[in-house]
Amino acid sequence: MLTLTRKNDQSIIISPNADLDPDMKVSELFDQENIEIRLSKIGYGVASVSIQAPKALDLIRSELLEG
Repeated sequence: MLTLTRKNDQSIIISPNADLDPDMKVSELFDQENIEIRLSKIGYGVASVSIQAPKALDLIRSELLEG
């Protein structure tokens, strides 16, 4: 499980990683595991976000893709 702190207007990108078979059906991807998102430590403009997802998916802080 990945846990990140996010501020107002920050996001997390969920995308298929390079190892994912492009012919795989969505139903096969989620056959063993779903995506679970939990919010905790919610404060003024900040929240902790925990994400459990299949290993075939990448979880990336959006600011790492900017630039």
